[in-house]
Amino acid sequence: MFFLFFFLFKGERKDEKEPFRKWRGLVGEIRSVLPKQVPFLALTATASPSTREKIIKSLSLNKCLEITVSPNRRNIKLFVLKVASDISVNFTWLARELGKMRVECPRTLIYVRDYKTCGELYHFLLSNLLDKAYYPDDAEKKSSNRIVSMYHSGTSPSIQEHVLQSLRDPNGKVRVTIATNALGM
Repeated sequence: MFFLFFFLFKGERKDEKEPFRKWRGLVGEIRSVLPKQVPFLALTATASPSTREKIIKSLSLNKCLEITVSPNRRNIKLFVLKVASDISVNFTWLARELGKMRVECPRTLIYVRDYKTCGELYHFLLSNLLDKAYYPDDAEKKSSNRIVSMYHSGTSPSIQEHVLQSLRDPNGKVRVTIATNALGM
């Protein structure tokens, strides 16, 4: 039995003449050489209704079953806020909160556009927290003991794994993670 799985990542260009990714445009050809009974699964996390319609049409998914699930969860809050360009104006409150509450501070995930901003915010928080950036108080001053982390494509694999492990662990030390979309937005 064959299965064909197709994951969509930013599939089309604005002019729609040519696909953003070469192989995205060839899926129809791949499907044409397979028996009709081969199951086909297309997944996307961010497609609007009009984009989903284009995807269904471009992949010739006639009579497909479309399942959409709301990302809303009671335990997750999403805030999108236009902020000033001065990091200290936007995040001094968070540095104070972290300094007071430390590992009792609610977990916070901050997505930024690029690794430069990721590093700037990370260093801003560390420079404000000083020794309070490490937990427990007598902990060695190394990244695995910090309550603040960053995650981007240039972050070493060992630190990426530490951040992910801490996020999965209900008792994880990391309380604030500054990340780019490398964390899987």
